[in-house]
Amino acid sequence: MQEKINLNKKTGRLLGLFFLIAMVTSILGSIMDPILGSNDYLVNVSANKTQMILGLISEFICGIAVVGIAITAFPLLKRYNENLARWYQGTRIFEATITAVFVMAGLLLITLSQEYVKADTPDAVNFQIIGTLLKEARFWGYRIYIIAVCFAVPVFYYVFDKAKFLPRFISVWGLIGTLLLFIGNMFSMFGITINEAIYGSVLGLNELFLGVWLLSKGVKVTKEE
Repeated sequence: MQEKINLNKKTGRLLGLFFLIAMVTSILGSIMDPILGSNDYLVNVSANKTQMILGLISEFICGIAVVGIAITAFPLLKRYNENLARWYQGTRIFEATITAVFVMAGLLLITLSQEYVKADTPDAVNFQIIGTLLKEARFWGYRIYIIAVCFAVPVFYYVFDKAKFLPRFISVWGLIGTLLLFIGNMFSMFGITINEAIYGSVLGLNELFLGVWLLSKGVKVTKEE
């Protein structure tokens, strides 16, 4: 005899909420890109302090949501394979740690920019060197973050597909999106310029859809008795 345990109102919906929060705040964090990408970013960061802080808060909340995903998904993944569950949880927590690193680099950029603007005769070279280092810390931190995502997502979808927690098309969609994200990230790491929206949108839309699906449908765990 089989007993269906409906976790729709608990684990599934909570997991969906965390996915939506992570995805939305990740998008909101991009409001800093025009500022940090400008030639006069040392001036523009200070001039747009509020926008920078909002973006950094969004990134910080995204990191918290990622930890929430790791904790909430663990018991579901563990039912199928405990080793894979621990791998997924550890990788997601690593993502959150890296997020904290590039959020801190962003906060230091705000301080640096303010000091640059206040200086009567700023030593432009020294300020630019420090600014470049902080921007590079954000760049490489984000690249490592994406690699961690690409090592975590396949485990999630593999287990959820095998355990039949989700329709297969969502898992396939997510795996394709992860592959595109990984390829695009490698291009960026080797200096090949590509619009990140091109290779990140497939997985981004997938996770938005996943969040909505889990909120409305949840997951059903089947236990043999």
